[in-house]
Order: sequence, then C-alpha cells, then structure tokens
Amino acid sequence: IITKEITDFVDNKNIEFEGYSQNYKYVSEDYCFYMYTQSYDGYSVDNSYMYFFVDSQGIYKIEIQRIASLTEIMGKVRTISAIEALTRLLTYDEIKDKEITNIEMTYYTEEAENWQNITRINSDPTWKIKFSDGSQKHLASVD
Repeated sequence: IITKEITDFVDNKNIEFEGYSQNYKYVSEDYCFYMYTQSYDGYSVDNSYMYFFVDSQGIYKIEIQRIASLTEIMGKVRTISAIEALTRLLTYDEIKDKEITNIEMTYYTEEAENWQNITRINSDPTWKIKFSDGSQKHLASVD
C-alpha cells in the first residue's frame, strides 16, 4: 500500500522516478521511512536519493538529493575485499553490539557540510554494511 502511495505521489508531482529503486525501509508503530536510490550500472548511487516519510495520514515529508549527471571516468580502481572491509569495520566502537544483515558494493562519497553547493565530486566504490537496527555504515573500498 505504501509503495503504491509513493508511486502515485511522484506521478502526481511529476517527479522523475525512473532509475530509482527501493534501497531501504524502516517500519515502526508510528511511521515508516522508505529510501530510494539511483542506480548506475547495476550499483546503487547512495548520494542520489529520495527519502519518503509516511505515517497513518500518508506521506508527510520527502527529501530529495539528485546527482545532475554521471560521467564515468575511465581507469581502474582497485577495491578491497569484503573480508578486509569487515576487518576495518571492527575498529568502530559504535557498531560493537550490532548485527550485520547485509553487505553490498555501492557508489558513495562523504559530503561536506556545504553539500548544497557541490559542483563536481567523485563517487568511489564503497562497501555499505546494513545492521538489524536499520542503521548503515559506508566503508571506502579504495586504497
């Protein structure tokens, strides 16, 4: 029902939704949170997203950040293995008692505080670790 409400909302508001897919959802007694991210070459681009906040009355908040254009830079990027990413993950105290539910490769870039003024940025292959409490951690996978 909520997915249809989101689809109807973006259709009614003429928001371009093609190329976006549901990447994450969180459901509680009071509200739901759905995250859709843009895909590029089969991978999620986590800096290009649409967040939908839904309660019993319907969609009450939407947050959109779009990447204006994607340009592939030719060249090889050596990524670290998932095992090495997990080893790095163990160094973070804030995930000490969390249960990992998923690990996947995405494109992601840490954003500066003035993210509204970004004119150009590189997104690198990044391991995204999802936890059972709904939180996520991005670990850069380049050397």
